[in-house]
Amino acid sequence: MTYAILLFLASAIGLSGAASANPACIVCTVAIGAALEISRLLGVPDAVVGVWVGALFLITYYFTIKFLEYKKWTFRFYRAAMGALTLALVPAVYEIIPYGAARYMGVDAFLISMAAGALAFEISQRIYQRMKAAHGGRAHFPFEKVVMALAFLGAVSAAFYHI
Repeated sequence: MTYAILLFLASAIGLSGAASANPACIVCTVAIGAALEISRLLGVPDAVVGVWVGALFLITYYFTIKFLEYKKWTFRFYRAAMGALTLALVPAVYEIIPYGAARYMGVDAFLISMAAGALAFEISQRIYQRMKAAHGGRAHFPFEKVVMALAFLGAVSAAFYHI
């Protein structure tokens, strides 16, 4: 289990850069959270659910940073502190969402898929920001940010479903 914690911490530290534009809407965040238990009831594998949980954690982190910056409640190393608090949610997920004993390379599949989901979401948003900047600061089409995130998370979910 220590390798799993180190893997998740390494991915979280790598993603804890500056929160750029609003990463997703609050409605999308709530929809992801509500869909998790429904997917479990429908028999979706734990590793696929983990991808979406990881994205949800990253969105939660970004919204917390945005809220602190909006309220001007910033302090030294506040991004790192909020990242640590967000990571503190991981044990709660293990209590709320029952998970199987699936393992990849000796590490819990749910934890690996959570890190992969957070990474996929971050990559999709960085690519979106570059595409938007190259297009004069405008999206190519409405809800492009959402489509990018769903495409990346869907691809990673498919990969974990078929592993």
